[in-house]
Amino acid sequence: LQQIDDKRMDIPLIIGGDYNTKKEYNKAIPELEKGLELWQQTGWREYFKGNAAGYVELGKAYHNTGQYDKETKLYKIAEQDSPDDPHLILRQVILALAEKDSILTNRYIEKYKSLIKGYFSSEKDITNRMAQMYSEIGMIDKAEEYYRKAISLDPDNPALLHGFAYFLRENNRNPGEFISIINKGLSLAPNKYEYYNCLDTKGYGLF
Repeated sequence: LQQIDDKRMDIPLIIGGDYNTKKEYNKAIPELEKGLELWQQTGWREYFKGNAAGYVELGKAYHNTGQYDKETKLYKIAEQDSPDDPHLILRQVILALAEKDSILTNRYIEKYKSLIKGYFSSEKDITNRMAQMYSEIGMIDKAEEYYRKAISLDPDNPALLHGFAYFLRENNRNPGEFISIINKGLSLAPNKYEYYNCLDTKGYGLF
């Protein structure tokens, strides 16, 4: 597709995102830079205002190749288009943590928390999303604390149980508890889709 039409901004963004998924960040960078350049040239920037996905992917590639200065400059541009994109703020938390800037880290975490409260009305959902946030930025103990708090607010919620079990599996924590949590999620799954999700998580965990 790129050979057929090298002016399509979505193709390099997709290719770059796939390289990121494969953790081939050096290959991702030129594709994502090209995609963002085309995005700005063709007028799509205005159309997608509020969506920082392209910036986030390039920032991730810069981060994982140690190019923190470029990452910082990129996020300053991204803030002009998408100041309240939670995914962008999450990347800013990760960057501040890497640079050991505790003041900036806490500022972005509080901003993220404030935004999440605008998206979700219940304390359970807010707490669960904060658990996911702490997990994504690598603060595993803090993430577990929030997962447990969310479940304490709604102990028979299959989605919360599945999310916590997935977290335990991914971080190789408490294998025995993982089994009991995912089994409970399976027993409470409200439909086949949720049941199969839990079954997949359990199977991979056993593996």
